[in-house]
Amino acid sequence: MQEFVIPADIAVDEFFESFVPVTFDAVVSSGPVPGMEGTVFTLQVDLTGDGGAVYGITVRDAREMSVTRGPLDAPMLRVVAPYFAWRAGISGEIKGADLLANPARFASMVDRAMYESALATRGTVIFKPLLGEGLEVAIRIIFNGAEQPSVTLSAAPEVLFSMSTGELNGPEAFLQGKLKIDGDITFAMRLNEFMRLAG
Repeated sequence: MQEFVIPADIAVDEFFESFVPVTFDAVVSSGPVPGMEGTVFTLQVDLTGDGGAVYGITVRDAREMSVTRGPLDAPMLRVVAPYFAWRAGISGEIKGADLLANPARFASMVDRAMYESALATRGTVIFKPLLGEGLEVAIRIIFNGAEQPSVTLSAAPEVLFSMSTGELNGPEAFLQGKLKIDGDITFAMRLNEFMRLAG
């Protein structure tokens, strides 16, 4: 997989308007993702607080990307996170946070099964990376505009990263005491299947 280094001091606007589409084009230039014809994936990123911004990303057939400033109409996925958490992810302070920020990594994971799973999912997952000294950063991922059902997953960043890559599944992390789950357990089980596909 081709890797791209995100400059730690990159501005939000430059990241979304330049870095994201340029690296996406580089990833898909080697050939289309099989089975993704006729798909439209939409992602809205809301960075809150000082320095924040809202951007919408639309990907058609896993080969054409457009990025717009401002909200999208009914995005498939909406990620809401504090600006400082995004900045910490870009700089590498939060392990694995570049999974959503780096289009090269994300594009290498997407297939038709993952797309269909995301399309069929309704609800909100709240990730609470535990950064030590009682500091929790809440990152919400809203599937298809549905606030409910919802589940909160609390764990250290490296545990959430291992789950996102498939090295560790949710039930294992929970039984090992590495993951705390609050909210709709049935929805959490469906999310585990989605994260398995993503891994």
